[in-house]
Amino acid sequence: AGWVAVVVTAIALVATRGVQLSGNAISEFPGQTDTGYELLSLVPRSRWPGALLELPFLPPLTREEIEGVGTEAESMLASTRHWLPLVLGFTGYQPPHRQLVLREVLHLPDERSLERLVSMTRLRWILLQPIDRWPADDHAQREAIRTSPVLQLVGSNDGWDLLRVKQQAKKQAWYDAIAGGPRPGQTILGT
Repeated sequence: AGWVAVVVTAIALVATRGVQLSGNAISEFPGQTDTGYELLSLVPRSRWPGALLELPFLPPLTREEIEGVGTEAESMLASTRHWLPLVLGFTGYQPPHRQLVLREVLHLPDERSLERLVSMTRLRWILLQPIDRWPADDHAQREAIRTSPVLQLVGSNDGWDLLRVKQQAKKQAWYDAIAGGPRPGQTILGT
């Protein structure tokens, strides 16, 4: 009876999910050959260490859209070319401060939001993808970020722009609290 159950289960799996079990599909990430990532070779890590924020941030809406719509998976793969820490990256584990960080990212180039991002994440670099990769409603935001007085344009390549954040962290305790992880009786920012 046990063998019959195993055989029936195996036949049912192959019949219903056989194509998915074949392993012939290869996920391609064509963005990894983008010339914009070459700009990150201009980053003087010893002089201005810090994290990178790649924009626009487009979250994957469903599992099927991870490859085509979401930008975090591409950013994570690109990080193997530049090895800078990322402010946003694709992972199965969502850190407790993620929603707070996302809210501040959506408010850029607001200087207070930028200040909070620097304090929470040690943000130092912003890489703007070409404008045709931004939703039409966000084109003005891209230009406002690019021309913000608290950001310095370091280089441009094929529509990509690399900016250095001039601001320094003002709340060391925020970064320390986030890096220390959740603690009973404390907020993520240590209060």
